[in-house]
Amino acid sequence: MDARFLDEHQRRTWESDRSFNVIAASGRCYTISSYGPFNTRSCNDEFCILVETNIPVYDKLLAQRLLIDADEKLFLALANRRYRLVLLRP
Repeated sequence: MDARFLDEHQRRTWESDRSFNVIAASGRCYTISSYGPFNTRSCNDEFCILVETNIPVYDKLLAQRLLIDADEKLFLALANRRYRLVLLRP
């Protein structure tokens, strides 16, 4: 990924974990991980945006980041969403 488009914290996290956080204007934190289905997570939700053209993986990750930054409501309207069930053991 071209690190020029990430801030210092995002860059360090990307280099160590292959994921980075984006804080939307609403204050909600999204974690974008290496590209795959439902690669964007927030709380118990997972999101997936289908890109219908053949573009490089890192460009898809950057597009997700920019969309969350610029227009979180549009991101939520476009994204497929699924609830991630977290089971806690007693």
